[in-house]
Amino acid sequence: WAGAQLLAFARHAVDLVALIGRLLLDLGQMLRRPALIGWREISANIFRTGAQALPITALVGFLVGLTLSYLISKQLKTYGADIFVINILGLAVLRELGPLLAAIIVAGRS
Repeated sequence: WAGAQLLAFARHAVDLVALIGRLLLDLGQMLRRPALIGWREISANIFRTGAQALPITALVGFLVGLTLSYLISKQLKTYGADIFVINILGLAVLRELGPLLAAIIVAGRS
């Protein structure tokens, strides 16, 4: 069992090195001949993964915010501090969850 795991790890390591090598070779070729870059495909991919992901990103953000506000208000009500729900929710979503959720959704769509 350990030998199979070691071989699988070695295969993954070799594949990672091959991927990085291919990336560097392609980057060098792209810098040598920038006219061959497929700008149309790049912009279409950016549009597909970015702009078209906005509705689902907004929906997930809304639902996470709704759930967090409900849970936070239940906890803060016991201390009489339920007026601070909006402040806490704004900080939590904008600082922590917003970028994380957007990155997960965009990565899932690409």
